[in-house]
Amino acid sequence: MKNDQALNEIIGSVLIVILVIAAAAIVASLFLGLIDLTPKSAFIAPDISNQTISGKNVIKLYNKGGDTANLNVGGQDQYVMGVYIDSSTGSTRAVPLSSTKQFRPGDTLYLFKTNSGFYITNNLSDLSSPSILPFPSGTINVRLVDENSHLLIATWSSSIGGSQPVPLPVSNFVGTPIIGNVPLTVQFNDTSTNVPTVWSWNFGDGGTSSQQNPIHTYASPGTFTVSLKVSNTGGNDTNTKAGYVTATAPVKAAFSWSPQSGDIPFTVQFTDHSTGPVTSWSWVFHDEGTSTLQNPSFTFRRVGWKNVTLTVTNASGGSNTLAYLTGHGPFATANAPVKAGFTATPTSGKKPLTVQFTDESTGPVNWWRWQFGSGSNNTEQNPQKIYQNAGTYTVTLTVRNSTGSDSFTRTNYITVTA
Repeated sequence: MKNDQALNEIIGSVLIVILVIAAAAIVASLFLGLIDLTPKSAFIAPDISNQTISGKNVIKLYNKGGDTANLNVGGQDQYVMGVYIDSSTGSTRAVPLSSTKQFRPGDTLYLFKTNSGFYITNNLSDLSSPSILPFPSGTINVRLVDENSHLLIATWSSSIGGSQPVPLPVSNFVGTPIIGNVPLTVQFNDTSTNVPTVWSWNFGDGGTSSQQNPIHTYASPGTFTVSLKVSNTGGNDTNTKAGYVTATAPVKAAFSWSPQSGDIPFTVQFTDHSTGPVTSWSWVFHDEGTSTLQNPSFTFRRVGWKNVTLTVTNASGGSNTLAYLTGHGPFATANAPVKAGFTATPTSGKKPLTVQFTDESTGPVNWWRWQFGSGSNNTEQNPQKIYQNAGTYTVTLTVRNSTGSDSFTRTNYITVTA
C-alpha cells in the first residue's frame, strides 16, 4: 500500500511540472508575439468618389493597395468586406453582382441603385441599364466594413442624391421620300436619342422648322443638304446630311420622225424633243420592236399604220409617255410597192359591147386610172365600159400610192364587131 501511494505522488508531481512548463511556454509565446489572439482585419486603401457614367449617377471605389477582400459573405473566406450605404431611407448592405467577387489592389468597383436596392459591379457595361436610378436626396454615407472582425475599414460622405444628370442629346433623323419630282413633299421624322426638347431644322432650300416631325415641300429642282439641331438642358447636338434630298424637274415626252411614209422595208429616223432632265428613253415601234436610244432609227417590215410610243424617265423615277406626237393615233404608213394588173370579161363581141374590167394590181393602191382606147377614161377600181363602135382597142391601167406608181397595158385587148 505504501509503495502504491508513493508511485501516485510521483506521477502527480510529473504532471504538475508538465502543466507548469506548458503554461510558461504559452505565456512566453504571447509575450514574444508567436501567438496572436487579437481579431484579424483586412488592410485596404480605398479611394471613393462620385461619378457620372453612361449618364448615370454612381459611386466609384478604387483600391489603391492592401489586402484582397472577398465581397460575398459565406464560407471560410478571409477578409470579407461589406459595403454599406447610409441615407435618409436607412442603412443597406450593397449586393455584389454575380461576376463581381473580390476587391483586389488596383480594382475599381461601381456602386449604383435600382428599385430593388444597392448593387456593386466591376463591369462598366452594367451601368448602361435603364433601371439604374438616382441616389436618394440628401447626404450619402458609404462604409467599408471588415465582416470578420466587424471593424470599419473606411467611410465616405457626400451630398450626391437628387435628380439624375440630363444626358447630352444625340441628333438623328430620316426623311420620306428623299428623291422625286418637284413639287416634292418630304415627311421628316426625328430619331434623336436622350430626349431632346428643342428642335431646329434647316432644309437646305432656305426653309426651316422648329417642329419635331415637320413636313416640307421642295418647290424647285436641286440637291439639298438637311441638318437638325436638337437641345435639352444637358446641351445640344447637330446632325447634317449632305445632299440628302434630290428634287428633280418633271419630264415631258415629245418626238418627230422622217420620212412620214414609204414602201417596205420602211426606215424612219426618230428625233427626241422631250423636255426636263431625261435620263432614259424607252421606244415601242408598234408591234415590231423597241429601243432605248435617244434618237433611234427603225425599219418597219410589215405593211400598215404604225403607232409609236416614247416613255422618258428622270433620275428620281418620274416619267412621261407619249404615243405619236399628239398622244394618240397612227403616225405613218409603211407601203408595199404597187404593180398594176387587170383582166376583162368579155374581151370580144358585137356592138354595143359591155365589158367588166377587174383590177388585179398588187400593193396598197389608193388611186386608179383606166384608159379604154376609145378616148374615154375612168378612176374606179373595177369599172364597166360600153363600146359603141366596132374596132380593136388597147387598154391601159395606171395605179399608184403615196410613194410610187405603175402602169400595165394590154394591146388590142378588146375586139368589137358590127
